[in-house]
Order: sequence, then structure tokens, then C-alpha cells
Amino acid sequence: MANEHFSKLVAAGRPIGEVIAADRFFVRIRGLYTAGLREQILFENGDNGIVWELKDDETTVLNLSSESIAIGTVAVLQNELFSV
Repeated sequence: MANEHFSKLVAAGRPIGEVIAADRFFVRIRGLYTAGLREQILFENGDNGIVWELKDDETTVLNLSSESIAIGTVAVLQNELFSV
């Protein structure tokens, strides 16, 4: 948890989840059950994502980073909608 903003969100009790599968663009996360579509996600390494799809047992996130996200990485819901 090297990212200070990530640590503050976790300490504030924001929902967290764990990456269970990932490719370059899409990341599947177990947890984040209260997430809504287009909400912003912050990974523990400081990378960002957007909630793309919601299922009963997992959340699919669009990875906004140029790097892949490692399986086992923790993610936290920022409770902010992504907008351009």
C-alpha cells in the first residue's frame, strides 16, 4: 500500500476488492459489491480504472493504465463517477 491516497480511502472504510484475473485492458475483481457503473477504482499501485460491468460475484474494471494489473492487487472504490 505505497500509494497514500489509496491508504486514506481504505482507512475511510471505502469498499475494497482483490484482482482475480487481468489482461491488458480488463481487470476482474472479487469484491466491490456496492460499485456502480462508471465509478472510479484506485489500485494499490496508484493506477486507475473504471467500473465497466457488474456481476453477482465479480466486478469488471477497464484498466486506464499503460501497464497490466497483477493478480492479487487490492483495489478500492473511490465513489466518484468518471467523466470526460
